[in-house]
Amino acid sequence: TVSGRLLDEWGKFNLNNLLKADGTVNEAAQRWFEKLLQRVGLPAELSQSVIDWQDADDETIGAMGAESHYYQGLSGSYLAANNKFHTVEELKLVRGFEAENYALIAPYVTALPDTTKVNMNTASAVLLASIDPKIDVQAVEQQLKAKQNELTYFNNVDDLWQLDAFADLEEQSKTDAAALLDTKSDYFTAQIEVVLSERKRQFSSAMSRKDRKVKVYSRSLAPF
Repeated sequence: TVSGRLLDEWGKFNLNNLLKADGTVNEAAQRWFEKLLQRVGLPAELSQSVIDWQDADDETIGAMGAESHYYQGLSGSYLAANNKFHTVEELKLVRGFEAENYALIAPYVTALPDTTKVNMNTASAVLLASIDPKIDVQAVEQQLKAKQNELTYFNNVDDLWQLDAFADLEEQSKTDAAALLDTKSDYFTAQIEVVLSERKRQFSSAMSRKDRKVKVYSRSLAPF
């Protein structure tokens, strides 16, 4: 048997959004990421170590930051990438995301080669609720299910604000999120499973869509 599923990577927060093209911090993206960290039970300050992992310099941006001198002091020492994340699994190497901490955040983040937005129509209730600490994630989940049952979707950001769960949204949160939300997607992951007799193999293909054409830009033979 051959089976598979297509995952929308724009339904997640892109770790590579934390830095702008000029290497400076994207403050709106950082604020949302910090609220996402808190939503899953992690310290907001861990955003500092994620940014330090990517930025080109060797200076930490805060008390929870970490550059190569920190990682060289660990058992099995290594260097900070000082570059974009190539995979989400790379986050396991970053200070503060060891073991269960990585498992808490992994379902809601991605690592895409370009600056991207979050597709409201495929984002999880947890990710959308993390826009503001006041939002009730269960209320968001119920209202998203209601839209799915009605076969309706978001046409624009204003449609999201119309949901009762977002009625008391703070203006700063609304401004930050509006710049990072969209209703379409251009990056996907195809997960394929092949079963032959009693042998099973899995692999994943990362795909991008541009000008109505789709290309595979990376593959992984690791089980998912």
